[in-house]
Amino acid sequence: SEDIIAAVGPSIRECHFEVGEEVAEKFVSEFGEETVTYYKKPHINLQKAVLIQLLESGIKSENITDSGICTYCNSELLFSHRKTEGRRGNLAAIMQLNR
Repeated sequence: SEDIIAAVGPSIRECHFEVGEEVAEKFVSEFGEETVTYYKKPHINLQKAVLIQLLESGIKSENITDSGICTYCNSELLFSHRKTEGRRGNLAAIMQLNR
């Protein structure tokens, strides 16, 4: 795991990932309080949850990059299920194994 390089790609960000209390409670119990921010309603920091999982898997923090791109905020370039109220498209992820 120490040789793995990981990236968090474009995804919905905390700014637009509003959820109900039951989902927020699940994230807190699974990943910790830092994955939920309470504005008027709870918002999930999905990228923080992914980061926690990657670090717990033994991937070094210096080997993890986050694109910082919100699909909701950039729906003119990327598909956003929430922004388009269900209209979907395709995104891709690429993995490579060097031996």
